[in-house]
Amino acid sequence: MWEHRGKVAFAGVGHAEVSRRWDEDVESSIGALAIRAATRAIEDCGLKLEDIDGIFSSPGPLGGAWAPRDVPTSITDRYQMTPGDLEDGVAKVSAAWLARNMGFSAPKVVEDRDVIIGTILNHAIDAVAEGRCDYALVVRPLNNFSGRYGQEGASDGLVSGPNQFQHPYGFSGPARIASLFQRYLWKYGRKHEELADFVVNNRRNGLMCEYSYYYQNRPEPLTREEYLNARWVTEPVNLYDCDMPVHTAAAFILTTADRARDLKNPPAYVLSRAGIRHRPRSVTASLEDLEEANAGFAARLYEDAGVGPKDLQFANLYDGFAVVTPMWVETFGLAEKGEALPWMTADRIAIEGSFPLNTAGGSNGVGRTHGVSLHYDSVLQIQGRANQRQVQNNGLCIALSGPPPDAPGAQILSADPAP
Repeated sequence: MWEHRGKVAFAGVGHAEVSRRWDEDVESSIGALAIRAATRAIEDCGLKLEDIDGIFSSPGPLGGAWAPRDVPTSITDRYQMTPGDLEDGVAKVSAAWLARNMGFSAPKVVEDRDVIIGTILNHAIDAVAEGRCDYALVVRPLNNFSGRYGQEGASDGLVSGPNQFQHPYGFSGPARIASLFQRYLWKYGRKHEELADFVVNNRRNGLMCEYSYYYQNRPEPLTREEYLNARWVTEPVNLYDCDMPVHTAAAFILTTADRARDLKNPPAYVLSRAGIRHRPRSVTASLEDLEEANAGFAARLYEDAGVGPKDLQFANLYDGFAVVTPMWVETFGLAEKGEALPWMTADRIAIEGSFPLNTAGGSNGVGRTHGVSLHYDSVLQIQGRANQRQVQNNGLCIALSGPPPDAPGAQILSADPAP
């Protein structure tokens, strides 16, 4: 069992507005959005700026920042950008930039990690648990500039170094995930259409979520027929299996359990946290590689928390590519190997079901926040603050962001520090 089990807690959260792309207005830059999200998170738990002594940021899009060639002078004039690094505050938001522009005075920890949100949250959890800071602010900004994904959605990424000789041509994003899912369907005798209940339910939940792109901009339900007839992106991954890129920012406040109990909201206690970085046996990971590695990851998360699959009451599991969620359902023992798709039925996974899954709609129903909503709504659900999407049994859950094998990060959260 983890020595810090139940001694660290989420105290508050904050979210900025969500748009499809940046409109080049200074007030909608991800720097401005990150400041708003951070300010809302601090206010959400009744703290003041001077209370925050740890700042953690996953600065921008994974794999490095991406910025338009011409940064508007309204941005550079308003914010304190370091010479030669004009994209900070526009294409990314570093912890140092945030500290400078929000007026934090000499925080003890200022840390950037170009990782998925679950992993940067784990770093902040450890910092609080080890006493390196008292109140940690974690910020995840996400930009979506026009043209970022190339013409007509094509990837414009270039491969250099040894990878230029080793990586299969065009084998990125959906193609890589599609190959895993194709193997999964073949191995277990399943069909793609069995995923329909899950994806349709994600949109349903997203339309009840106030920080969802669809709730704010496109209040359109998704029907089963629309899902089944959607065009393939890379078969067997279709259009609705992929999340939509968005432009926003979100923030979290973590502190010790003792301090959290004196704040505005009920604590969401961290029973355990874990991450994994899988090294495949070949250039690309096989399904069997991932199943083996993920089994150890799940076992460690459960052992540290002192709970098991049967103790969980709901879960928020990565679905940026919806086809990987069945693999996570099986990884965490919610269904037997090869049985996740028939397990993920509407009557079970809905908000009012016996085991709610992705209660805010996940990335699939909110927008491409790289898993932010999975952790964000887990906190709100545990605290009993999820409004119309509040689950009835909200005592214990898993929150996980990241697809296999891209170094996902997870926590088990509880309404009780020692369940």
